[in-house]
Amino acid sequence: MENKTEKIKVGDLVCMPRRRKPGMGIVLKYSDDLAREGGINVMKILEETRELISYTDRAQIFKNAYRRCGDAEFLDQAFYYNAGWANKPKLKFAYVKWTNKPSDYTMKEVFASEAWYPIEWLKSY
Repeated sequence: MENKTEKIKVGDLVCMPRRRKPGMGIVLKYSDDLAREGGINVMKILEETRELISYTDRAQIFKNAYRRCGDAEFLDQAFYYNAGWANKPKLKFAYVKWTNKPSDYTMKEVFASEAWYPIEWLKSY
């Protein structure tokens, strides 16, 4: 059986199959490498900040990264999705515009009509 997350590309219809309401959206952008897309090495920054205790030191490193990055929204989502799942880093992302929004954990549907999501969470139709 083929893995449908490996084939996702720009223009594909996708859903989030593990959600109560899977939704339906179209992939507008695709990134298979965090270092290339954001212009910085996201995993290296996460490793550096993981050892820091001071919030202000971590905030300064993130602030510098946002300044160097071309797409701040992409970088924000990459940091968010990789902060808690360090054992299995998310390296491939897709920017999805939802026609039917999927449900979110405790909400009826996700708030944003378009956003970056890890490829592992998506499935193509």
